Amino acid sequence: LVNQRTGGHINYRGEGLVRGHGDKPPFRAAAAGRGTRLHRVPIRADAHRQDAPPCERPPATFALRFVSSSTFLEVDDGDGTVVARSRECSDLPACLWDLEPQPPPFADWLAVRSRLTGLLLRMVDASHPPFSGWEGVAAKARQKRPHRLETERAAAAAALSPSGECPLREPAAAPAGWRYNCSAYSAQLREALLPWSSGGLSPTAIDMVFWNEMYPPANKAEQPSLHLSLAAGELTYAWQPADGLPGAAPPRNSSDAAALRGLRRASALVALPPVEVVAHSSRLPKVPAQNPEPVLSPVADA
Repeated sequence: LVNQRTGGHINYRGEGLVRGHGDKPPFRAAAAGRGTRLHRVPIRADAHRQDAPPCERPPATFALRFVSSSTFLEVDDGDGTVVARSRECSDLPACLWDLEPQPPPFADWLAVRSRLTGLLLRMVDASHPPFSGWEGVAAKARQKRPHRLETERAAAAAALSPSGECPLREPAAAPAGWRYNCSAYSAQLREALLPWSSGGLSPTAIDMVFWNEMYPPANKAEQPSLHLSLAAGELTYAWQPADGLPGAAPPRNSSDAAALRGLRRASALVALPPVEVVAHSSRLPKVPAQNPEPVLSPVADA
């Protein structure tokens, strides 16, 4: 089966997966190959067709079997995706397809319609578009001036030294006879703050990663849920669910809400550095292997 617009073929990828792209990256519309070869198996649809008048000639109905796997092209009745798992197909609507002639100027082409859903088989482009200029967004990253870098490094060295004390906000203070010493976490803190130490990662770049329009509709689950900003001692955030636009608030029992509460408590006790953060709080992988994402900087789990 060849798509008229893209020239791509329906391709069997193994383990029942059917796609419109090839087997190796970079993934483009599949060319003809072993995984695209199909046998048309004629089916006497008129013998069991119940949805047409008895005198009306039914369209040509076929089952389509991949040569490489001997499995039939079918519609998963759970989510409507196209798969190839079954090795038998007789009168099951899930694996039956009507091949419908088309009017000019596409008289040489056929439309393929599922007998299960009544919907046409289409090739959908779910690839990430090339990002050229980010729709006119210009990154404004710049190196910090040497004097500022030296000042910040000296302050960090003092706070993280064995004799250093946590710079608590007033009126917060350690209990009598105690002092807060953060040197036990020096290595972890240095690693966590490393991406911001040289000024190479700008708020503009962070904004682009959180940009809803950057993610195609088929990849909405990949977008990060939290965009945090710590500036002038205040914590602000934007939150977006996988199936919606930014502007909502996370549920109280969610990990995102717990992270916000923890950061607010910490910010009330100690002066946190001014940073922009994009966080993806899900424990499960969100990015399919065929859709690589840009990585802007190293990260450390706190």
